[in-house]
Amino acid sequence: MTDYVSKNKKILLIGSKGALGRELVSQFRELNIPYSEAHRTNLNIHDSKSQIINNLSFSKEISLVINCIAMTGLDNCYKDRKNSFAINYLFPEKITQICMEYGINMLHFSTENVFACDKFGHLNTEQDVPYPNTWYGVTKYLSEKTSIPYMKTTIRLPMLFGPTNDSQLISKLVHSLANGNSIKVSTDIFSTPTFTPDVASWIIKKIFSGDLCNKDIVHLSGDKLTSLYDFVLDINRRINFQGKIQPSFSQDFPSLEQKPKYGGLKSATGCENSFSYENSISAYAEYLKKGI
Repeated sequence: MTDYVSKNKKILLIGSKGALGRELVSQFRELNIPYSEAHRTNLNIHDSKSQIINNLSFSKEISLVINCIAMTGLDNCYKDRKNSFAINYLFPEKITQICMEYGINMLHFSTENVFACDKFGHLNTEQDVPYPNTWYGVTKYLSEKTSIPYMKTTIRLPMLFGPTNDSQLISKLVHSLANGNSIKVSTDIFSTPTFTPDVASWIIKKIFSGDLCNKDIVHLSGDKLTSLYDFVLDINRRINFQGKIQPSFSQDFPSLEQKPKYGGLKSATGCENSFSYENSISAYAEYLKKGI
């Protein structure tokens, strides 16, 4: 056991009802990792620091705070700029300040959208300079700039998929296919899709090794750059749903902001931070076969 996990220490997981949060909860329980949780149904992100400290019972027995709370979706964030600013920037800022005061390590999550994502075939590393061109990207980059000097690790993630990502794009497309529908999918939107269980497993491995919070920025990513269309096609090849996939373009889907087309991340620190595309998509297909 490490200082993060012991008889007298526990992890505080904020955002335990989100996709990554639910996957972490599942793996924490399986491995008997002591934790407490908070989510937006029992936590007011607009509370003051002192209210948050009282509501979440901050104390020296908390060894690590993992903040999974975020407002995602380009249009969602743009339409509700005030709320997305509060969730993605002001709340993490308060949590960071509290962790500083209590001497607690903190793990925060960011996104590929802190980059412009306007260069075809370019995978951004930790050494690339962020330049967000969407409101969502701006709010996440602001939280990075505020938090990085005081916390140990911010993990940037590309597009996620997995069993707990049921309210997000990939799951919606797959379920529409399973229902026999014809779907249109963009051929000009790219990312390095990453399996949420792989991210959670990496975090837990680092928790037990004791070196989770030893870098400012870490990129975790799948090891293949692919278009959204090819990705959905790849899933369907393994399952053969009755619905049809029609190639389309991002411009065919109205958006309040220009969509970043050429996403995708890679780690400058080596292959231990990348995950097998083939293994993860196969695992996801097996999950889908059981549940659909």
